[in-house]
Amino acid sequence: MGWQAWTLTILITVFAAMQYVLAWSAIADLLHRPRVRGGSHLTWILAILCHQLGGGSGCSDESHARKPGW
Repeated sequence: MGWQAWTLTILITVFAAMQYVLAWSAIADLLHRPRVRGGSHLTWILAILCHQLGGGSGCSDESHARKPGW
């Protein structure tokens, strides 16, 4: 692999690590709160974890791709 591939690999790894650190800190903050909106800590934890999966799949949507001839 060339230096461009290594740079891209490092950037992707750093951004993925940042996402997981943010999710971990959000869950830690949530667990320290006595009450949350909606009343269920579990629902919020699942929403935080599912957002990690849904955020990446939203980028693969090709409906915003440029059409040939535009």
